[in-house]
Amino acid sequence: MSISLEQVYSHPSVEAFGKALRASLRFDQDFSSLIDLENAESEEQIAEALKKFLRRNYKSRLLPTEQDLKELAKLIDKAGARIVRTALISHALVWDSSWGTKKEAEPEQITE
Repeated sequence: MSISLEQVYSHPSVEAFGKALRASLRFDQDFSSLIDLENAESEEQIAEALKKFLRRNYKSRLLPTEQDLKELAKLIDKAGARIVRTALISHALVWDSSWGTKKEAEPEQITE
């Protein structure tokens, strides 16, 4: 069974990772994660890019759950690496006007 880009884009795990990536781009200027993901061509490269993203942003409260990560891995197996990568990047680059300014909407950071 083939999965369409629309189905992948609307998947909750893609939305969760996309929102977290959008926050890291907007608030932390984490362009490295975007570049890592954009250059990923295979399942292994996407896994490595996501691992680096999670490592860089481990303090963010917007991080996806472990269940989201498992669902994303299943989705990559079903739909393919390139389609999932495209959906993740698309979610990350969508403007979310409900976040307002940085002072109003920056996700809280976990402090040690």
